[in-house]
Amino acid sequence: MSKLIRVDEQVHAALRQRAIESRKQPNDVLRQLLGLPVPKRSPRPAAGQSIPHPQFEVPILSALEQLGGSAPAHEVIERVGQLLARQLTDADRQKLGDGQIRWRLRCNVARTDLIKRGHLSTHSPRGLWEITDAGLERLRKFDQALTLVGQQQNAESAPTTARSSFASQATNEAPGPPAAVPSSQTDTKRSATRRR
Repeated sequence: MSKLIRVDEQVHAALRQRAIESRKQPNDVLRQLLGLPVPKRSPRPAAGQSIPHPQFEVPILSALEQLGGSAPAHEVIERVGQLLARQLTDADRQKLGDGQIRWRLRCNVARTDLIKRGHLSTHSPRGLWEITDAGLERLRKFDQALTLVGQQQNAESAPTTARSSFASQATNEAPGPPAAVPSSQTDTKRSATRRR
């Protein structure tokens, strides 16, 4: 569990410089200075070995929609895990040095980005994630685009990577493992989802 400590500017600058020079996290620099063991870090997976955090955005929005528009963070993350169960790689499931699981951490990073874009509410109570009208609109556009891509694939016998490519374009990322797609059941729930 992280704790907050206050340091003056000079201490902060020195700590930051040591971290940069040693290519370590500031916490690891402090552990080393205090003679504490420095935990081994999991190596960063090579490109394409894990799902990039932007590709968690649509599954998060879809999970929230399925959960009625808002839900506790742990429920949303569990639902995202169910939606992406087939796409999650061993690298995604890897435990990081701080004990967190990589894909769960990426959900939290994606949530921050969704809040910045206005797709999740900034005014939700602590621990509660809530989709906004803009988030619902993004899901609607995503569904429409997938429908068009599916129609084009049927007409042109295009490769089946269109879903992954679309998700990548939607998040401005290079193509990676495909993102989860809302089920047809979600279409009926979408209209029932309470607008905020």
